[in-house]
Amino acid sequence: MQTINQGQKIEFAVKVGGPKPLTVTWYLNGTKLKSSKNRKVTYSSSQGDAKMLVMESDAEDHGEYTLEVSNQFGQVTQTCMVTVISKFLYPFALITKNHGSCIIVSSLGLFSDKLTTTYDMFALCWTPDLENP
Repeated sequence: MQTINQGQKIEFAVKVGGPKPLTVTWYLNGTKLKSSKNRKVTYSSSQGDAKMLVMESDAEDHGEYTLEVSNQFGQVTQTCMVTVISKFLYPFALITKNHGSCIIVSSLGLFSDKLTTTYDMFALCWTPDLENP
């Protein structure tokens, strides 16, 4: 199991071998991974190097990574759980809206030290005391 902060890279490098041809597949939470702008999935059959790199991790990179290697004789898998800790911080709460007998309490959402938005946390509502106006 690995725990990393959001924005850090995730890197796996594994030596694989066996009778060729080998099929090497990476999965995240059961979904096949492909190379993208932020992710590189490579396999060098001549070197036996299976690699998966996430250059800048985010919440969707959290989960169980699985490497599956197969050939005509069968398959083997290896898994690793990765926990990505969010950069979102909630340093204090604000009363952002007042609706008569209801207020909504929000927190500031910070991402990479820049204010992005507020997030409504909960509403506090009450009913007027009808016997004692």
